[in-house]
Amino acid sequence: MANKINILVASMYPGIFGGIDRCIMNYVINMNPDKFQFDFICYSYHNEQPGCRKEIIDNGGRIFIVPGRKKNISNYKMLNKICKNNYYDIVWVNLGDLFNIRLLKIARKHNIRKRIVHGHSIGSEAGIISRLVHQINKILLPKYATDFWACSKIAGEYFFTKKIRCSSSFKIIHNAIDAKKFNFKNDIRNMKRKELNVDGNFVIGHVGRFSPVKNHQFLVKIFYEIYKKCPDSILLLIGEGELRTDIERLVKSLALEKNIYFLGHRMDMPELFHAMDVFVFPSYFEGLGLAVVEAQAASLQCFVSKTVPTEVKIVRDSVSFIDINETAEKWADEILQKKYYQRISTLEEMKNQEYDIKTESKKMELYLS
Repeated sequence: MANKINILVASMYPGIFGGIDRCIMNYVINMNPDKFQFDFICYSYHNEQPGCRKEIIDNGGRIFIVPGRKKNISNYKMLNKICKNNYYDIVWVNLGDLFNIRLLKIARKHNIRKRIVHGHSIGSEAGIISRLVHQINKILLPKYATDFWACSKIAGEYFFTKKIRCSSSFKIIHNAIDAKKFNFKNDIRNMKRKELNVDGNFVIGHVGRFSPVKNHQFLVKIFYEIYKKCPDSILLLIGEGELRTDIERLVKSLALEKNIYFLGHRMDMPELFHAMDVFVFPSYFEGLGLAVVEAQAASLQCFVSKTVPTEVKIVRDSVSFIDINETAEKWADEILQKKYYQRISTLEEMKNQEYDIKTESKKMELYLS
């Protein structure tokens, strides 16, 4: 590893391969392995491995399991040990808010030359104290970080001061994907629909961790309104998370067990997007929404809450923004209006809008060199 640029990436989510982790790994696996060495931190209270463990190992990376921030002393000691005992040129810290910037402080203490903070959200589910700390750290951040990245303009506004955003150290890093893998092909669609036993059904799809911000409860209510008008409808829920059991109970109470499929964590995402007819994403907030990018690459019509940044609209006429405060029936009506449409390849548009990982990873290599 002596001739490589050594990069410490934080932090991967334990047990789940979520959107932020997918975004990070899309870049990592498409960069020159002879030039870059990536190691990863996963914060976990129970020694749980990250959901992307296989991808990390296959790419030659190491994984450090670090106690969560609530275990304050052991968390600090472990982070300090990692930075002290390993030579890193760069730390790349991916965050949903600025409540905890400890790793940046430790990296500065150990003279790691490039310290990147990468913002992936535009809000937080945390309480008032956490939000206050976020605002304080927003001001203090230039003391500890050298480079400032965000997945969208509005995420940049949430994470960084205007002074930072106007500087050369600020960059928008697109949630790029391997657009070719998602490029629509009718034979793949037919095969996957037969495998899922949804051939002839109207298939609504959603990808997201079962957490409050993803708004699954409202999503199920939207689907219930669709089901009442279109009984052959199917909802595919892809993901895991702490609220899955609660949503399963809601589905049972509405007698929708035969129409809502809980598919869990999947490695066949391009094929699943092919199987869908529309994609629905009623999140309370998002930094951008990687799943919406993937859905557009698969030529899907997307129905997204207005709280998601408009930058997520990459392909012309592909995304409908709906107010999160509208009724479930209103959402259902909007979706059913676009039940029938022609799906054609969006590959060139994805490339032209700088969301294809093959070109964006080359830019990342320059940023990290």
